[in-house]
Amino acid sequence: MKTQEFVFSETEIRTVAEKVLMIISKDRPILVSGEMGAGKTTFIKGICAQLGCASEVSSPSFSIINEYACGLNKWGLNRIVHMDLYRIEKMEDIYDIGVPDYLESGIPVFIEWPDLIKPLLKGQPVIEIQFEVLDNLNRKIILTF
Repeated sequence: MKTQEFVFSETEIRTVAEKVLMIISKDRPILVSGEMGAGKTTFIKGICAQLGCASEVSSPSFSIINEYACGLNKWGLNRIVHMDLYRIEKMEDIYDIGVPDYLESGIPVFIEWPDLIKPLLKGQPVIEIQFEVLDNLNRKIILTF
């Protein structure tokens, strides 16, 4: 496993998103962790901006799963899935909302608050992005892949 760290401000989020896109893989879920307000959703907005997603990117806190169509981009990704599992309390709910189907779809899946599903992913290669708040303006991500 490799680890990379990036320190950035909100104005640099697209640059960091581009660096992360060079590393991610379609067949590995991307587990996005960090405290509330650390910038997880803002980062995924940066990912979508780099990919040319046409839809307005918002937190899927209530919808739980958002899928975004992407424009032509150098990564060849035509869509991504963004999940926010913060409100999910039981593993059976993970199955009820179709998370395993998304994980097997070949579409990059970004999962905020992934702790509940980690047992489901045991033994499967994943990419982990851990957010740390440094101060009001700066964040650090630790990318493990």
